[in-house]
Amino acid sequence: QAMFSAAAQYVRDRFPADQVAIEAAGFHGATERTVIRHFVSGPTPDYLVLWCRPWEARFGLEMARTVRSISPTTRIVVWGDACNFIPLYFQRPEFDLIVVNGDPERVIADAVDRLGQVLAPEHGVLCRDGQLWHTTDAGKVLDPEFWPFPAPDAIDPAVYRLSRVQRSKSTDDLSFMVSRGCPINCAGWCPTPPKAYVQIGLPGQTRADLLHTLRVLTDLGIKPRFTGSTPFWKLAAMSMHELDQIDLRHWDRKSYYDPRCGLSHREFYQLITSPSSFTVEDLQAWAA
Repeated sequence: QAMFSAAAQYVRDRFPADQVAIEAAGFHGATERTVIRHFVSGPTPDYLVLWCRPWEARFGLEMARTVRSISPTTRIVVWGDACNFIPLYFQRPEFDLIVVNGDPERVIADAVDRLGQVLAPEHGVLCRDGQLWHTTDAGKVLDPEFWPFPAPDAIDPAVYRLSRVQRSKSTDDLSFMVSRGCPINCAGWCPTPPKAYVQIGLPGQTRADLLHTLRVLTDLGIKPRFTGSTPFWKLAAMSMHELDQIDLRHWDRKSYYDPRCGLSHREFYQLITSPSSFTVEDLQAWAA
């Protein structure tokens, strides 16, 4: 979330809002109309940049098709984890550029700058030329001096707060990288508690392993935060036809369940969504 909003701010700083529209495919349940508003309420953007994760790939494709049908001249760029694992999925006429490496904010902005000069992008993308796709040089990184502060309006505060409530958190936390300090300086009144991320479903992991990890973290006073281990590398080996045949919506860190993790389906969702309801009874049973 922070990566998306920071990249959005950097791209906005380099280009006017009416030239480049940057949105997230499926971010906070965004619908097509969230994107379409850019094309019906004012000057038509020259570029649409979509941030897309693997489980949002299908939705991103559908949005690109809609935008292409109502604004054929808009160039459509896609970036995000989906491009890292399944760039093949986006090699279709609906897209013009696929960001595959480098710092996305710089890769995107440099590509837009080059295209504005009627020049081909130089780094970090797959670029469509008719029916053919060309690979550019490796993507460049952004000097830390220019790391942007996340755009305040890139994340809907109301929905972000709802997400916090659903996870039983006491504060609205958002982590991001800065090189020259945080302009909000909220550390004094918004302390961040130790968090530990624990993946469920790793190869060879057993139920006893998870309970042991849970007990150790709890004894240390650390709040564990569970996330699923989703084997995106399996997607990377699939053909476009195979990717079209599966339901990519289930390939996210909150829904992908593998019984080999040693947990029942209920226990998996319990740890992901409500770990406190899992710990007391199961930790006592494990200790006994």
